[in-house]
Amino acid sequence: MDGQDKPGHDEIEKGVPQARELKIFSDGAMRPLLRELMPRFERAHAVAVEVDFRLSAVLKRAVQGGAPFDLVLPRPELDELIACGAR
Repeated sequence: MDGQDKPGHDEIEKGVPQARELKIFSDGAMRPLLRELMPRFERAHAVAVEVDFRLSAVLKRAVQGGAPFDLVLPRPELDELIACGAR
């Protein structure tokens, strides 16, 4: 197979709204890693990333309260929310 019969990246995403911003909740333990990786991710994917670093207990309350986010980098304190299907 020469790959020409497969849809290209642009063809796959036509008609699918693409987020230009990504909101991440994370605890402080991930701060050094995310500070290093996020600029690379933003450049590679043409997306702005906002990382909200908080204590896990505060993140849990924010999720329970309906705060908008795209991704939570979980810690053990958040496992209960994940098990309940929190989004």
